[in-house]
Amino acid sequence: MTDEVPDDDHQDDLQPDSEKPREQQQWRQNEWQPYDPTRFAQHISSVEQRMLSSPAFLQQLRAASTLLNSSMIENYAKITATLPLLQIRANLPQIGANLAAIQGYPLQNLSGISSALANWAKISGSLRSLVADIAPVPDVGAWVDSLRLDYYPPNWPADLRIREIRQLADEEGIPLCWVPRAEVIDALRIADPVDRRDVLLKHCEDVLEDCAVALGEVLAPELKQYREAAEDVIAALRDGHHKPAQALAMNVVDAALRGVLFDDVSGFKFYGPVIKRIEKTRDCHLEDFRRSATLWPLLRLFTHFSPGKDGVPDRPNRHATAHTVDGVQYTPVNAVIATMFAASVLREVQESLIVQA
Repeated sequence: MTDEVPDDDHQDDLQPDSEKPREQQQWRQNEWQPYDPTRFAQHISSVEQRMLSSPAFLQQLRAASTLLNSSMIENYAKITATLPLLQIRANLPQIGANLAAIQGYPLQNLSGISSALANWAKISGSLRSLVADIAPVPDVGAWVDSLRLDYYPPNWPADLRIREIRQLADEEGIPLCWVPRAEVIDALRIADPVDRRDVLLKHCEDVLEDCAVALGEVLAPELKQYREAAEDVIAALRDGHHKPAQALAMNVVDAALRGVLFDDVSGFKFYGPVIKRIEKTRDCHLEDFRRSATLWPLLRLFTHFSPGKDGVPDRPNRHATAHTVDGVQYTPVNAVIATMFAASVLREVQESLIVQA
């Protein structure tokens, strides 16, 4: 890309602590200190308010009377009430250091485990109190499933792993949020790296149908022009015009990022700040995970390319699409991936607008 900016975000890390502001030194000194009781109580209160303001959770609470004899719920309450909370709190630094290992677990398991570990000092007391006050707890499994729908797109296979999402994003720039369907994702997962792009071509009609379905759910008035342009992309691909489809799809993604998702970033030197923001989302809270995973493949899409200096990349690249007409860049599979980008980004923006409303 042509508009790079220097990476100034981490310059403070090069300063000795003695030269840093007093409040920053104090923060580093207290980084792994035990939680202050007052702050801890505030965290508990905040979590309880969020849980008890959830219609889905309250509905499950109202159904508790029908589950009083459930052995599963009784066992859940016993296990939760006897967790070694003090020991866990004392070992928070070690827990934090080992969180990276969770990446290999199925996402289904992460629905509760990841968020619990990452925020244990905030929520453990609240959960224990809830078990003590309202046990037996209502259908926790159904409640967790409803939360999973909020945090993960519905097209993901149940056993999909975070490292697989990152691998396909980093190596191929293939979007996996909202599109394609689970069967295609499974085919990509088991394919050899050299065969992944062929998988998309083999399932091209299914992928385009998935993109059309995702775009059909993009109903926000402010997204209308982007959605209609993306639908034109699908029509062009189905008619066999992959080059104009790829060019328009890249423009849809670029325009949506500039006009909606990153509209606070200056148009001049746009890509550098956007790349930094996306990189920072690699380490995010569970509630931000789906949006973060939607953006990860953009890092591959925005890989640096200078016309006349760099070789034209064969993977989808926004800059090579905009500044060349080379057949190495303009290919049927790159057009399919660019279309997936357009559908995935617009569908995620639609979901974000729903949450904001």
